[in-house]
Amino acid sequence: MFVNILHDTDKKRCFKNAETMNVYLMLYAKSVGEELIDSWNGVSITLPTGQTVASKHYISDVFECSLDRAKNYLKSLKNNRLISVRYNAEIQQNVITVNAVNPTSGSKYVQMQIPDDVKVAHIYQNRCKYLTNIYMYLTLHAMDRCVKCLTTKSDIERGELVASLHAIARKCGCCAATVRNVFDSLKTLGLLAFEAIKNVAMKVKLMFYPVLKETAKKVTKAIQTFVKKDTKNDNVTDSKNVAAPSASKNNSISTNEDIVETSVTEDVKYLLFTKKRNTDVSRLNNIIVEVDREVKEMKFPLAQLKTALETLYEKNKEKNNDGAITASMIIAFLREYKNEMLQADYAAREKAEKEHKFLKEKAAKEDDLKQLDDSWQLVKDAAVEVKEQGQLTSFTEAEISTMYYLLNNVGVAGYTLLGRGQILAFVKDDLVAHDCKSRKLEWSEDTIAQAILLERLLAKSEITEAEIEDSHLKDRKLKTESLNKFIADYKTSSWANSVAQK
Repeated sequence: MFVNILHDTDKKRCFKNAETMNVYLMLYAKSVGEELIDSWNGVSITLPTGQTVASKHYISDVFECSLDRAKNYLKSLKNNRLISVRYNAEIQQNVITVNAVNPTSGSKYVQMQIPDDVKVAHIYQNRCKYLTNIYMYLTLHAMDRCVKCLTTKSDIERGELVASLHAIARKCGCCAATVRNVFDSLKTLGLLAFEAIKNVAMKVKLMFYPVLKETAKKVTKAIQTFVKKDTKNDNVTDSKNVAAPSASKNNSISTNEDIVETSVTEDVKYLLFTKKRNTDVSRLNNIIVEVDREVKEMKFPLAQLKTALETLYEKNKEKNNDGAITASMIIAFLREYKNEMLQADYAAREKAEKEHKFLKEKAAKEDDLKQLDDSWQLVKDAAVEVKEQGQLTSFTEAEISTMYYLLNNVGVAGYTLLGRGQILAFVKDDLVAHDCKSRKLEWSEDTIAQAILLERLLAKSEITEAEIEDSHLKDRKLKTESLNKFIADYKTSSWANSVAQK
C-alpha cells in the first residue's frame, strides 16, 4: 500500500499526537479502495476511493479508547485539514474524505510504502504508538537525491537521512528512547535499516522509498537485455514472464497465511524470521501459541522478552552451530532467564540494603571521628582557661559533660579524673560541699562536680599542650583504624564480591 504524505503534514498541530496520527493511518488504509456501505434503513451505496465511514464508536472499538477521545481524534484531523466530514442522508452517516488519497493537482507529497506482507494494523496498532508519525517523518525528510553529508563526510543516497534521535523526537512529540524503539520495530518489519554515526546521529535508510522513474526504467531495460542475451539457456523464460526485482530490498515474510496475533508475536517473529530467517508460517504460529501460553503462566515480563530471545539466539549460535530453535527450547530458556532475573533482582536488593546499612554506619563512624576532634579541641581550650583563670567559666553544661566523659575514659599523661574504683556519684556531694569557687547559677551539682575534677586534672603541671595533643592523636588513631577496618571488611566481603562479579 502507498500512503500519500503531504509535504506539510509534520508541521500540523496534530502530528505530535501519536494517537491522532494512528487514527489517520487507519482511516487512510480504510479509504484506499471502493467501499460498500449499508445503512440502517436498508439503503446501500458504494463510496469511491478516498472516502470511508468510521464513526466515533468504530474508532473507540479499534483503538480501545473512550468515545470522547475518538471524537477528539476526528475533530483534530478535521481542524488540521487532513480529512473532511459530511453527512450523507442516504446512509444516514458521516462520510469521511481523506484528502491525501486523491491529492489536488500541484500538491507536493511523498509516497510512504507499506509492503503487502506487512499489515497496516501492525503500524497503527503497534505497542510503540509513535511508529506511524515517526515513519511518516522519516519518509518526508529522507533525501530525494544524492547529496554530500558533512556529518558523515560521505554521500547520502536517495531514501536516506542523517539525524539525531533527539532531533527526531522533538519533531514527533516523544523522547529519544521511543525513537530508538520505533527504529527497532521498523527494522523488524523490514522497513528500514540504520546505524549510529560518531555517537551524534543516526544514518537511516528507508527500504521502500519511492524510486525515480528513470531508475525503474533502467532496471526494466536491464532485465529485458539480460533475458535476450540468455536465450540459449533452456531455463530462461520469456521476458514477459520475468518479474522485475524490487528497487528496494525486502527481508519481510512473504506469505498469504496470517500470523496469529498474541502478546509475544512480534518478538517470536523477530527471532525466527528476522534472526533465524525461517519461512514456515504454520510452524511459527504453533510456536507463538505455545510460547504465549507459557509466558502468561510463568508471568514472564514482556518488556524483557526480546532481549531474552536475542540471548537465546546467540547461545544457540555458539553451542549448536546456529541450529533450529523450537518452542520447548524457547520456553525452557525463558524459565531459566526469569530465574536468573529474579536471583539478580534479589541480589541487587540485598546489595542495596547492605550498601545502605554500610553507608549509614560509615557516616556514623565518620561523624564520631569529627566529634572526637571537636571534644579534644574543647579539652585544649579548657586547659588554657584553667592555666590562666584557675577554673572553668566559659563552657556550657554539655561541654563540661563531654570533656568529663572523654578524659574519664582516656586520661592524659597517665592521669585520670577519678581514682581507681571511684564513682562520681559517691564523691559528688563532698566535692560540691568543699568547692569555694563561684559557679554559674544554672549549673547542676553533677556539672559542678565534673568541672572540679577537670580543673584538678588540667591544672597539673604535667598536663601540657603537647601531652593533650599526644593523647588526642592516640585516641584518633584507634578510631581511624576502626573506621578503615570497617570499610576494608565491607569491600572484601564475599557477598559484595559475588554480586559485583555477577
